[in-house]
Amino acid sequence: MARGGLIIFDYLLDENEDMHSLLLTDSSTLLVGGLQNHIIEIDLNTVQETQKYAVETPGVTIMRQTNRFFFCGHTSGKVSLRDLRTFKVEHEFDAFSGSLSDFDVHGNLLA
Repeated sequence: MARGGLIIFDYLLDENEDMHSLLLTDSSTLLVGGLQNHIIEIDLNTVQETQKYAVETPGVTIMRQTNRFFFCGHTSGKVSLRDLRTFKVEHEFDAFSGSLSDFDVHGNLLA
């Protein structure tokens, strides 16, 4: 018995293995991150890569978004808050001594 649903499309990422996190930023834009030093933006309407954002700290395991920031949780335990328009790091801090497995953001509270 197979798990899953109907496959709409496959998107092969040659240089990208160990992808760990996805974030649907709106109805047609998907961000994909993992152990690489970049995050890829994919347009779901055209199934094309639209942007590749450099990440100073590789190992993005968690991505969250608020109306003000884009949050990246890293395997190093760091959390970086990025500007939604420019993707530049606005704040960065050590949240945990090991790898992050999950976090959530509500308003100005990160748990």
